Amino acid sequence: MKSSVVGTLLLSVPALSLLTIEALGFHIKLFLLICLLLGAMLFRFRNKQVTNIFAGSGQSNPAVCSQEFLLQRRGGQGNDYFLDPSAGFSSIHDFDYVPGKHITFRHLLKAKSRVLSLYCIDDENRQIVLVETPAGFDPSEHGSYFQAQRKHAIKLYTVPYDEYHAVVRTLNKEMVSTSNVLFNYNTSRCGNAFSKYLNPRMQSISEPDIFTSLSNIASESYGTRNAELIALARSSVQLLCYLHRHRHPERKDICIKFRPQVVYIADLIQKAIPDAKSIFVYRRALDVIDSKCVEFIKDNSFYWLIRFLRLDVFYLYYFSNLTDHLYKVMPLIKDTRRFPLSSYREFGFISFFIMSWLSVMHKAMEALESGNISVSVEWQELVFHQEALVCKILKSINFPSPVDDMVIHKRTGSLNRYRNQCTLYRQRSQCRYAKRTYYADKKVRDGYIFLNEIEVFEIKAFMTRHEIGIPDFVIPRTLTIH
Repeated sequence: MKSSVVGTLLLSVPALSLLTIEALGFHIKLFLLICLLLGAMLFRFRNKQVTNIFAGSGQSNPAVCSQEFLLQRRGGQGNDYFLDPSAGFSSIHDFDYVPGKHITFRHLLKAKSRVLSLYCIDDENRQIVLVETPAGFDPSEHGSYFQAQRKHAIKLYTVPYDEYHAVVRTLNKEMVSTSNVLFNYNTSRCGNAFSKYLNPRMQSISEPDIFTSLSNIASESYGTRNAELIALARSSVQLLCYLHRHRHPERKDICIKFRPQVVYIADLIQKAIPDAKSIFVYRRALDVIDSKCVEFIKDNSFYWLIRFLRLDVFYLYYFSNLTDHLYKVMPLIKDTRRFPLSSYREFGFISFFIMSWLSVMHKAMEALESGNISVSVEWQELVFHQEALVCKILKSINFPSPVDDMVIHKRTGSLNRYRNQCTLYRQRSQCRYAKRTYYADKKVRDGYIFLNEIEVFEIKAFMTRHEIGIPDFVIPRTLTIH
């Protein structure tokens, strides 16, 4: 049941998907890329009018009752997301399903609170989408929350907005309490570092896409639906707490790490949940950009040919309809005085990573100044000082639980990487903010895996268009151990 609208989804760049198909020969990939570019040109001219993707069109009747949907196969697949479909914004169209029976949401929560989780918002039909996963499976313990939900879903449920709010208001007050909730805003490629230092008695939830849905809807509604979005944020945080406290009654404290663009609605979330605490974890620009390139652009040799022929520039800014939607994840591009298209167009695919980092930093600084985010901290400082800085962060925001009980003092397994990085920084005391070098199978050039010397120079020059000015910018009053 895929929607034709989803085919135009923001950041739909199928060309780069070819870069990850290593089994294809070089000439085949080049031929397919050219075909995709020609197809994109035709698509561009036939679909100019599609501007809203996430906010409802008003042309569909709103849902009137909660309903069960049966999956035709287990799990789902992301739709047309820039570089990597698995990272696509969560949508009800990720799944192949058929309608099941009508249900009562209150009864559903009572019967299945240990296997339900919030997935996304279907604003077209004004309903919330939840997924059911197998008994004993907790998506918060399997990497990215929304990806684990998508992969392991066995059934869907939808709930109209009105019923959603009405039921959440009747839930046990202690189970939906938000006084011991911590929001983790971040620039990407750094947010999990904070959560990994927390005690397992604190529930960490990484990237629940229900809040990404809110951010995307807000980007298309231009402030006209703030009251409604605040109400949806409030009910969603409360229900997320309720469901996870049912799964883990011993974990009363909850840390929610958002996707980067959720910082654009930090003011709405603060109004929705004023008693929650919030932090902003950021990483320096070149490291974030390099890390994203390594993650998403995997066949470097083929990409260099694309860049040499300027095919990425032609596809993104001339053939595709992405320019109609980029402001939703990179709102700074609306500032055409400082950032005319010509200033970032030539970066091609990398322009997404550059402009999104700048936009997130810009919005985070505004949120810090207005008090919508409590404190900022650098990823490098977290890696270097570990538990000591985490303790200081929790104390600085007056987190209600005893701080010493919230921090891990002994860690093994996946956290060894962070220990190794910390050792590296200490060994290089003259350059404590050294670049990532933990990809053992990758060649590191001047501290970077993907970026070359010319790209580093050009990115640094571009950053001067913003008051941030430099890729290594440190936000004023950033919390440090000293």
